[in-house]
Amino acid sequence: MNDIQELVDLLTSSQLRVSTGLWLLPLEYIGNEEDEAHRLGIEPIDIRTRLLQSLPEGTKFSGLTPDSIFSLIDKESQESGDWPGVMIYNLDLLISRLTSTDQAIIWQDLFTALPHRRRGVLLTIPETAENLFPSKEIINELTKEHRIIKTNPTK
Repeated sequence: MNDIQELVDLLTSSQLRVSTGLWLLPLEYIGNEEDEAHRLGIEPIDIRTRLLQSLPEGTKFSGLTPDSIFSLIDKESQESGDWPGVMIYNLDLLISRLTSTDQAIIWQDLFTALPHRRRGVLLTIPETAENLFPSKEIINELTKEHRIIKTNPTK
């Protein structure tokens, strides 16, 4: 798959058991994620903002864990609304705070433990943040399932 719209269409169809995909976001899109999501017909979600909104007032530490990140994304995938899918951005800022073991856990969960959700989920990570990418095994599996895209050649 080499077109981001094809990936979004796949994720927002009912063809997949787990409708979670990954876009290795080109640097020129950083800061323009909302515009890109709207262009693709999906809701933009700044996951960092959602995390901050979910914390009780006066909280000084987020207690960031794979479970807390997973819960935030799961909640967005289950929301009803006008959008058939969501584009989650700034995920790299949360994942970078986890240990490598916890990073492996969250990636595994995001691509296997969100079956039959109301909305497709397009996760984004800057293409240069290779240290935060899922394992090679997960990337290979996503590639076979056409659930990953490395660039957007249409822009």
